[in-house]
Amino acid sequence: VTGGCLLYLDFGQDANELMEPLDLARMNMRKFKGFRHIDPINVTAVDVNTVNPSAPDYMKPKLWYVIGLGTVHASHFIKFEENVPELPMRPLTLYFGMPLTQLIKQDVANSNLVSQGVANLINRFRYIYMKVEDSAFVTNNAQQLRDKLEFMSSAQDNFGVCPLKQTEDVQQLTTSLAGLSENVEQCYLLLSAKTDIPYTELMGKSAQGMDATGEGDRRAWYDKCRNIQSEHKQAILVMYGIVAGAISDGKFVVFEDYTFNPLEEATEKELAENIKAYTDVATALAGLGASPDSLVEWLKQFKQFHLDSIEFDTSTPGLEGYDDENPDDDPNGGGMLPNIKGEFKPGGAFAKSHEDITPKVLEAIKAI
Repeated sequence: VTGGCLLYLDFGQDANELMEPLDLARMNMRKFKGFRHIDPINVTAVDVNTVNPSAPDYMKPKLWYVIGLGTVHASHFIKFEENVPELPMRPLTLYFGMPLTQLIKQDVANSNLVSQGVANLINRFRYIYMKVEDSAFVTNNAQQLRDKLEFMSSAQDNFGVCPLKQTEDVQQLTTSLAGLSENVEQCYLLLSAKTDIPYTELMGKSAQGMDATGEGDRRAWYDKCRNIQSEHKQAILVMYGIVAGAISDGKFVVFEDYTFNPLEEATEKELAENIKAYTDVATALAGLGASPDSLVEWLKQFKQFHLDSIEFDTSTPGLEGYDDENPDDDPNGGGMLPNIKGEFKPGGAFAKSHEDITPKVLEAIKAI
């Protein structure tokens, strides 16, 4: 609604301390009282560099004035903002992002107008006209005619019966709704275009047309979600570091990474196919001379594979005596596992003798 907010780190400090930079490494996290959400309408920038574009703090406020707190250094806040405008527009947006409601306000209004118009049209797409004599509009006949019309209006179904005089005639006018669905859909497509949200996600409508699965739209939407996650990851790490310190020894905890929940869960079949594909790549890289230790670490970085609980032995005894080119030479001439490309090439030790490979390595190769 506002394009962003400030998250105040409440350590119970007084006014003088709030004007000084906050050093989380020296602060006792056990004094932490909570995160306070502050909307941009309640703050204003006090000290901003607007004259030196080469400085890293250009157009980034150093001091904020917050209603109820007074002047506060920017380090006491975690800033969130979306739809960041260009630099000339930043003062007009209170140094926050552009509200999404402002960007698409007119389009939302048009969509609401179209929705209400369609509802009104559906209720009125059929009119019934009845010819009556002039005498039906005078004296007591007018009230009787009105009662008759109200009855016809309330009983307009397949089971209603209304007798007519020989002098009365009924005509029905039906409005054509051809092309209406395309016009309505176009109004919602404008919302989808301005928000970067696929129409299939925004309206919950499946893709239309031949071979239309919506996979491309879904992938683009997930990429946008990942970008948002990457933008806010550092703020999340700081927040977790404060909370972890508050419930432990009081020291700020530095977290190196935060893993978001997957946007889409793979099926068991897809997961097995992915594991096999990546292990095939690892095997090919091993054939090119890649270190087994680095390959294991590379495979473990894919959290969805759940390889952290598996122990890999990359220094199996009895295998270090194989040289890449001449496996029959001095055992100390070359190690197999540090550089195993000779094992998988034609004529290598793997091709020459299965018996010399220990069961553990053979079992790992079979698993791959």
